[in-house]
Amino acid sequence: MTPLLLLLPFLSTSISASAPANTTKTTTKTTTPTSPNPNVKTNSNINQIYIDTAPADTKQYLEQIRQLTLETYKLSYERNSERIRVGAIGPEVPLIIPEAVEIVPKRTLPPAIKWGKPIVIENVPVVHEQTLFMYGVGATQELARMLDNLTMQVDDHLDKATYIEGEISKLEILTSESSDGGAEIRMRNSAAEAKVIRSEMDLNLARVDDEILYADETKKSELAAIERSEQLTLKRLAKEDESARLRAQLLMNKKVETSQLLEKAREKSAEDISLAEHERELEIQRAKELMKAETAKAVARAKAEAERANEDVKLRMLRAEGEQRRIRNVAAVKEAFVWLGNGFGSLLSNPKDILVIIGYMGLLAMAVYFSKEAASLFRAIVESMIGKPKLIRETNKKNILGELLAFLKEDVFETVLLRKSRNRKNLAAKCEKVFDDVILPAELKARVVSLAISAAKAREHDAPHRHVLLYGSPGTGKTLAAKKLAETVGMDYALMSGGDVGPLGSDGVTQIHALFRWAKVSRKGVLLFIDEAEAFLGSRSQNMMSESAHNALNALLYNTGGERKDFMLVLATNRAEDLDAAVLDRCDESLLFPLPDAKCRRTLLDLYWRKQVVAAADLVNKKENGLWKKMSRKMMRKDLVELKIEGEGVLNGETWLSKGVEITKGFSGREISKLMIAIQGDLYGSRDGKLGLEEVISSLRRKAVEHVEKANMVARSTTK
Repeated sequence: MTPLLLLLPFLSTSISASAPANTTKTTTKTTTPTSPNPNVKTNSNINQIYIDTAPADTKQYLEQIRQLTLETYKLSYERNSERIRVGAIGPEVPLIIPEAVEIVPKRTLPPAIKWGKPIVIENVPVVHEQTLFMYGVGATQELARMLDNLTMQVDDHLDKATYIEGEISKLEILTSESSDGGAEIRMRNSAAEAKVIRSEMDLNLARVDDEILYADETKKSELAAIERSEQLTLKRLAKEDESARLRAQLLMNKKVETSQLLEKAREKSAEDISLAEHERELEIQRAKELMKAETAKAVARAKAEAERANEDVKLRMLRAEGEQRRIRNVAAVKEAFVWLGNGFGSLLSNPKDILVIIGYMGLLAMAVYFSKEAASLFRAIVESMIGKPKLIRETNKKNILGELLAFLKEDVFETVLLRKSRNRKNLAAKCEKVFDDVILPAELKARVVSLAISAAKAREHDAPHRHVLLYGSPGTGKTLAAKKLAETVGMDYALMSGGDVGPLGSDGVTQIHALFRWAKVSRKGVLLFIDEAEAFLGSRSQNMMSESAHNALNALLYNTGGERKDFMLVLATNRAEDLDAAVLDRCDESLLFPLPDAKCRRTLLDLYWRKQVVAAADLVNKKENGLWKKMSRKMMRKDLVELKIEGEGVLNGETWLSKGVEITKGFSGREISKLMIAIQGDLYGSRDGKLGLEEVISSLRRKAVEHVEKANMVARSTTK
């Protein structure tokens, strides 16, 4: 149902308007109604719904529709809209079509002004759109019937005109063959009558054409009006929903405020009640304490009076108890001296018993001493097998259970049962595969791989290991090379920092010895990698070492003095010139790790670009397209932002790699990795999730400036 103000937006004006004359002959086409679909089955019980069915009076519907008057108007509560509406308003609508109007007792509309009171109208006439639409359908059917009648009349007139034309043709033939003047006159009269009839037929045809055009225009206007009515109805319903939502929101706000006020009042009343109960409990407690104090005083007074009365009796009892205690003590002392005298007498009479007692006491002392030492040794063995020393920061050495499983797998199953063996060709291929992702200059990488193969063969032939010194600028791959070396050789890997020894103080010597004891327990041997070795292995000739650092250095020199098969020592330092001469003498191989050249920088840039930028973007996009993320975005009403790398120069890698190799001159491998992490952060932080060539080049130049500033800081610190 629609309010009366929106009534009849699709009705046309009076259908009795005269149509302009048109003498052009048109052809009328009658549309044959389509037959119902035979596959669709109607319900046989449908007649039980409708009762008192009868044909509708379409002529009356047409007359009622023609009586309605259309007017233009605006709605008062549409303040910001300049739209002009069209419809039938006024009290004549219920009088013309009363079946399509229902009186609503009360209707509330939005206010005419902002923050004003809503418009309340009583006894509002509301139109049933379906009923009114059916009235329009009935009027259209009546017009269609009128059109069919006019078409039939036109067809009859056409038939008559055709017949008359034939007769005229016959008369003309007879006239041409006869010379009778009366026949010519009759022929002219017949021709005149035929012309009159033909003009009337043309006029009727023109009127029929106008009626057909009018009917078509009427149908089009009705369809357009119906569509406008539906749009207006939808907009009205949307506005009603919005007003209802606002009213519900206001009501909810009022309820929230009311509940908050009630909660505050409840909290205040609860606080008042709890305060009153607390005060009452305090009063009760004070009364109880006062009563206890009075009771204690009364009991004390009663006891004091009783003690004063019984003072003499108690004194006599105390004297008697003291005398009895003295007698018992004297008897016990006498008995002890008698027992000792008898014992010494028996020993003096038998000197062998003295030697037996001395022997038992010596054995007891030795048992206590050996138990203490055995417990210390057992604790050291258990600590070396289960735990790890304090100096070790990182290791892949397993516990006892892991060592047992590794022994069964490698030494028993693979070597004995499967009879696996290593040859030099397979070992070289394995070393090259392990060092495949280590980016180093070609000559240095060949030396490292050769050293790995040599160490692996030395372990296989039970030969002593060679200690290695890795020195060079920070971030050039020394730690990574040491880890790969341990993996290739097949030894356990342990990493410690030279800076961890100094804070231990005098305990540093103990921890270094524990470290080497722990290395001896390993089944495969340990590759001990000491990073920042100059921190506690500095030269003793500088006289700047503390006593504890000096002792720690001596402890390491003691454990590395001879050839060792149980561990391999790898030292890494940025300042090899600061190491002690004895430490340098312990190192059999020295490898310099320089800054990466142009070829290495290009490989590192491409490697870290694919690993930390492209792969990271693909991983994020895969997670964002997951089911859980989709549901979360739908609930939070967020849009999907995919990470994209745009630009031909960035995608193919040629343009920016060439510039990156030039910009990153003097960078270490670690700095290039951090550079790619910064570009990854730029990709994550972009608003649209896109990364282009300009952003990549900008990040490269920014990191190059930071690199120069850091180098200047280091230079200033060394000159001071």
